Amino acid sequence: MSIFDLVRAEYTLAYAEIMRRKSELVLILLYPYLFTGFVLLLGYSAGSLEIFETRIGVNPAIFMATASFTVMSLMIGIDDMLWRPLWDMWIGTLPYLIASPVNKFRLFVIMPLPRATLIVLLGFTSLLPLYTLQYGISGLNLVLLVTVLVVIGVFTMVPLGVLLAGL
Repeated sequence: MSIFDLVRAEYTLAYAEIMRRKSELVLILLYPYLFTGFVLLLGYSAGSLEIFETRIGVNPAIFMATASFTVMSLMIGIDDMLWRPLWDMWIGTLPYLIASPVNKFRLFVIMPLPRATLIVLLGFTSLLPLYTLQYGISGLNLVLLVTVLVVIGVFTMVPLGVLLAGL
C-alpha cells in the first residue's frame, strides 16, 4: 500500500466519522468560544480587563481563544494516536491491522494528518474573527502564524503519542 493510499484511507476514515457525528464538529468549532466565554465570565467576577491587560500585556479574549485553540489542537492531534489502537481492539479490527502489510510506523505518522487539517479549520473559524476585530488586516498574518506554530507543535508531539500508544 502506497503512502498516498494510506493518507486517503485515513482522511476517509476521519472525515466519515466527523460527518457521521456532526455534534463533534460543532463542538470542535464552538469550544474556543465556550472556553473563552466561561473564563472571561469568571474573570470579570474577580477583576477587570484593564488589570489583565496590564499584567499579561494582551487582550484576555485573544489570549483565552488562542490558549483554548492550542489546547484543543493538541488534544485532537494526540487523542487519535493514543486511542485509535484501543478503539480498533474494542471493535475487533486490531488483529486485521496487525496482519495487514501496512508499515505501522507510517500508519501512526499519517494518523494525525486528517486531524491537522481539522486544526487549520478550527484555527480559521475560531481565531480569525477575533484577531481581525482586534488587529485588523494584520490579524490574518497573526492567525496564520499561530496556526502554523500549533500544527508544528502537534506534529512535534507525534513521537510522544506513538511512544505512549505503544506502551
